[in-house]
Amino acid sequence: MDTPCAFCDIAAGRISADLVVYRTERVVGFVAREPDAFGHTVLAPTVHCADLFDAPVEVACDLTHAVQSLAQHYRETIGMDGFNLLHASGRAAQQSVPHLHVHLIPRFDGDGLEGWPPLGTPDQTAQDMASQLQMPPSV
Repeated sequence: MDTPCAFCDIAAGRISADLVVYRTERVVGFVAREPDAFGHTVLAPTVHCADLFDAPVEVACDLTHAVQSLAQHYRETIGMDGFNLLHASGRAAQQSVPHLHVHLIPRFDGDGLEGWPPLGTPDQTAQDMASQLQMPPSV
């Protein structure tokens, strides 16, 4: 990788770790510098992958395990009632940092946050979409 990556720098400890709340050999989690809600945490693999398209399955599994572990920890320590998990892969999806990551946003009953924005309605019916999107069975 030729260009500097802030998330790689955080994972390697080259950027201050004062916001890090989760760390394993494979995943780092840190409070977002500009959190949208209490406990807004970014989780990223310690190896560089541009996005989910670029990630080996093991990296995606490690990231999912980290989300599950940290979410359980947050439920026990801060009493969150649920969470939103936000992710973007690629420019069309508005990915802002070219390093695979997810945003875990704790939710509390009655917090008033809107974590699911209205996206509009596609021109195709669900049945039409299903016929175009069907993935062949794995061998």
